[in-house]
Amino acid sequence: MKIQLKLLVLAAAFAPTLNEAAVNGPPEFARYYVAQHYAGPMARPLLATRQDKEFQTQLRRGAQGEPNFAGHYRMVTFGCGASCVMGAIINAQNGKVLWLPFTVCCGSDASARPVDFRPDSALIVINGMRNEKGDGTHYYVLKQDRLTLIDSRPR
Repeated sequence: MKIQLKLLVLAAAFAPTLNEAAVNGPPEFARYYVAQHYAGPMARPLLATRQDKEFQTQLRRGAQGEPNFAGHYRMVTFGCGASCVMGAIINAQNGKVLWLPFTVCCGSDASARPVDFRPDSALIVINGMRNEKGDGTHYYVLKQDRLTLIDSRPR
């Protein structure tokens, strides 16, 4: 009896979370609105890791311009194969680099951008396969310099 009660309480606690995406539809940029926008000079990318140094030319080129993602970040994407892209997020204020933890390729929706984002939103939409697996639309949110998967919709 105690086990059944615990399972019932656990199911009730997670039910709103599990059904939220189904009821509300896919996440939208406006829901993850970022009000503050950095208007100062773009910091040079910090080349702290081996990967940063390997792709320093792409990072430096991509860091030219104003923030284009989540208020004070610059999203940089570049090709890494025939239909593959990789990306990094550069903090405009301090130059810290955060890499997407996967490559993006081969999406079945040819009209969708492989990596979609907005200057005033913390939402990133990945269209296609991540590391050549799982074709779909995948939704991530950037919070405190970390990407968190919030929804994934297979095709």
